[in-house]
Amino acid sequence: MVDLRNRNREREPRFEPYPLGGTVDVVNVALMADLATVEQLLRDPTVDGMGGFYLEMVRREQAAIVEVVRIIARRCDRPVWFHCTSGKDRTGLVAALLLTLLGVAPEGIVADYACSVLDPVVVAHHMRHLRWRPEGIPSAQLRADADSMRSFLRQFAAAHGRVDDWLAAGGLEPEHLTRLRIELLDPA
Repeated sequence: MVDLRNRNREREPRFEPYPLGGTVDVVNVALMADLATVEQLLRDPTVDGMGGFYLEMVRREQAAIVEVVRIIARRCDRPVWFHCTSGKDRTGLVAALLLTLLGVAPEGIVADYACSVLDPVVVAHHMRHLRWRPEGIPSAQLRADADSMRSFLRQFAAAHGRVDDWLAAGGLEPEHLTRLRIELLDPA
């Protein structure tokens, strides 16, 4: 299991995932661990919505994202679970990059992302826990809006080109890309 949450501020024992049986290896790779920066970016009117926020995340967190993909590649011959708190931003971004890498069409990635359902009670609790106030954060940023992912995919391609090239430029070894494709794609 790859935990994308900030180790110090987001993790509470009562919200820890339950083991699924047997041994579960947990690796923490915190994406956007500086929560003050996250809050600032979410309120920044010059950031082009959530697509722009996700683009900013890949700009700031390339090394961490490469590490997450590396961890998944090393373990992809068995179930791998990666998650954050609500499952739409950090988890959605990693899923989108992996799906793009595996050749899924953009509209398929958008549809997958838009299936994320956020429990408003959990979101409200999370915001209180982080001492965030929703004022100034557009409501679209608190839900999994298809246009947000569509925008991110367009902006990523324009700024960085292909996902495999971006991951390789960030230090991902070619054997990890090959392993992901061999293990996760049906050869037929």
